[in-house]
Amino acid sequence: RTTSAAEANLRLKEARSLSSLGNVVEAATLLETYVPRGNPHRRFGICMELGSLYLASGHNKSAMRSFIEALEKNPYALEAVERLVLLGAERSDVMRAAMEGVRQSYLRQLGDGSTKSQQQQQQQQQEQQSSHSRMNPTTIRIDKENLNNHPPTSVVPTTSASSTNGLLPIQDIITAHFASHKNYSRSSYNTALSTWHKLDSLYPNNLHILIKTAILQWNQPSSHNSAIAAEQTFAKIRSMDSYIVEGMDQYASLLEKQCNLSELGRLSQELLEIDDTRPEAWTCLALYHMARKDTEKAIAFVEKGIACDPQHAYAHKLLGYILLADQRPEHAVVSFFRANEVCRDVASYDGLVVSYLAANRYKEAVCTAKQAIAFAPRDPRAMTLVGLAWARAPSSPHREEKGGKDRAKRALKKALVLDPMALRPRMALVELLLAEENYDSCIELLKHGIGEVGQGGLGGGAGVGGESNFIGVSFSYHAQGRLVILHTKLADVHTRNKNYGDALSCYHTALSMDAQSMEAQQGMERLEKIMRGGDLNETTENGDD
Repeated sequence: RTTSAAEANLRLKEARSLSSLGNVVEAATLLETYVPRGNPHRRFGICMELGSLYLASGHNKSAMRSFIEALEKNPYALEAVERLVLLGAERSDVMRAAMEGVRQSYLRQLGDGSTKSQQQQQQQQQEQQSSHSRMNPTTIRIDKENLNNHPPTSVVPTTSASSTNGLLPIQDIITAHFASHKNYSRSSYNTALSTWHKLDSLYPNNLHILIKTAILQWNQPSSHNSAIAAEQTFAKIRSMDSYIVEGMDQYASLLEKQCNLSELGRLSQELLEIDDTRPEAWTCLALYHMARKDTEKAIAFVEKGIACDPQHAYAHKLLGYILLADQRPEHAVVSFFRANEVCRDVASYDGLVVSYLAANRYKEAVCTAKQAIAFAPRDPRAMTLVGLAWARAPSSPHREEKGGKDRAKRALKKALVLDPMALRPRMALVELLLAEENYDSCIELLKHGIGEVGQGGLGGGAGVGGESNFIGVSFSYHAQGRLVILHTKLADVHTRNKNYGDALSCYHTALSMDAQSMEAQQGMERLEKIMRGGDLNETTENGDD
């Protein structure tokens, strides 16, 4: 076993060398053998290295224990907090470890202060003795007697009780990280955002806080305002420090959504010049080529990003969405599964369910949707996945599998209760009702959705039931875009129900909001053909084709 700090440092360097050569298990075994738990020389760096080694080898529970131990030794290790959040650790365990670290740090400070005070007092007494002895040699015996009778006392610095909270508001930081990772509902998102804003007010223009705020806003699926706020926060970060790499691939996804190729290309080039060993640079380049419809290059670059860091969850999700868009759902399943292993979230479950449905693997889709509900029971996106999976699942003669469409409708209605602004479950439910020719319910549902958007104002909804796209993040429509979709769908329903006058009015409303809407234009053309004497079924089939 290691008997000195120098030897422990040597073993740490040896383990890092083995890890660089790809011998991850051997490196972890080396540290556990020579610097086991309980060894006084098992310092913070060794615990963090062990956590990273266990994480790379897939031993998540051991990694969690190592990061907890690291936090007990250094409560301000934000890297350990972030890893524990991603690994699914309990917030109470992380908070307890951090508070233990603060307590130990406080005790060490008291000990250091006491030692320094003793040294200073002894030095002052020695100086006094020396000066007295020079003035009167007979006083030496008296001074020694006084020193023996009254030994120097430890001077402990007085501190307030608040000092045990540490130099940083570590409790708020941990709360913000956990709330950001679990923003399953509007309230949890608002809690996370308010906590980061509180920290930003305490530490203005802190890059770490700004990055976490931007990523949280980026992760908020169906709020158009959040997407705008995320873009503004990312731009502010770039203006403060153009060498920041963390989170820039999420920023790139916003640029890709806007088809801003010039800015996206410039960002990719700058990230590669800063550090071409980070996955964000290659992921950004993949998004650039994806915007240019070059799928093969996009896949090649995102795979290079994964090779740089296999623990970068966003790169795995992006690869899954690219493969899904390229009609390769079986391969996309592998990418989404790996992303979910690295960091469990609803977006990964979303990709898995959509991929399974595209591959006609309905049983796996239903099971995965149920896992998403177990993971995030209050998230309308997860509830929507259950509805989509049951809606697509074929009917079975077995009694236990009957009523799939009814289950789908119940799940979609629950999703709308959780988030009335969510467009995805509303449209899916309308499609189910249309298949049953229940036009009245469709009309009522769409009108209710139009009313919800109208009450929400033109600033965009704040719900979490967004649509899925192929850039690895749910996207949102602003309020006017939602209204265009809802009015167009309402017009389609009126057309199917042969209420041509109402259909014409709804199409005109949609086109007045967005004259470039292809769905509204095509629907208007179909309606005009029908009103001129065309066949409704033939026109609908041609329009679908």
